Amino acid sequence: MAFSCAFVIRRFLAVFIEITAPNRAVFACKGGWRDRAFAFVTQEFHIRQATPDDAAIIGWHRARMFQDMGLVPEELFESFRTKALDRLGKTLASGDYSGWLVSQRTAPQRIIAGAGVIIREVPPFPIRHKNGEITIAQGRQGLIINVFTEPEWRRRGLAQLLMEQIIAWSREQQLDGLVLHASDDGRALYQKLGFVPTTEMTLGGGDD
Repeated sequence: MAFSCAFVIRRFLAVFIEITAPNRAVFACKGGWRDRAFAFVTQEFHIRQATPDDAAIIGWHRARMFQDMGLVPEELFESFRTKALDRLGKTLASGDYSGWLVSQRTAPQRIIAGAGVIIREVPPFPIRHKNGEITIAQGRQGLIINVFTEPEWRRRGLAQLLMEQIIAWSREQQLDGLVLHASDDGRALYQKLGFVPTTEMTLGGGDD
């Protein structure tokens, strides 16, 4: 896709979730349903932190994710995966990338889903909360990337399991918020978890 000298809204929906806002990161379920669903999922599946040795599978996830969106044709797949592997190996080793991987408890060596976060730091900025209060954020956000589930394991709650893990981790890290670019397939889940559209725009990098 060629560079375009105009502001464009990307095909992905940019969304943001405030970690510090009360009830903003709603897990979509009340009356105890969420706790029961979470226990059911984790009885069958195991989620663990990624290590530098996992760079290959995460690179595969990233390439497959964009391929599913129609953005990586077959002839570019391997070169894209190789480039992703090289960068991910470095960021995992440096600690700049935090990832989580899911497997069946009965087959822990086979990774069937994953997601990750890169911390990005920006100057402090104001946040307007639902109650009208304005606070000043420190400028530490988590950029969620590489959310992928193998096709045969989709519609089993794995993406939600990963996102709940990331949201809990981001609170422990005292991040100001989480940012992601949602595909059409993922948008409903992210909105269910409390993510909201933003006014983000981009210049260049695609979209003639």
